[in-house]
Amino acid sequence: MDDVQQKPTNELDNMPTYISSKIIQAIPMTRGRFFARKGENVESGGAQPGYLVKYPDGYLSWSPEEVFEETCREINLSEAAMCCTPGV
Repeated sequence: MDDVQQKPTNELDNMPTYISSKIIQAIPMTRGRFFARKGENVESGGAQPGYLVKYPDGYLSWSPEEVFEETCREINLSEAAMCCTPGV
């Protein structure tokens, strides 16, 4: 168990609430394929559906499909015109 889960309950009950939003790029990709791109082996769960996520600074991560689809949506053309440069 990590340190965060071991902290007293009352400390975690009084945490501030935040909203986070980022402009990202993403493509569907299984967990196994994501780790294979990095040259790493996946011991289990390689077929799990998800998304490769690219942040504006070039950082790549992987998100499970359910989590990604609950928190992200593709931007429309007018939103893209307001916020994005080509390739971002």
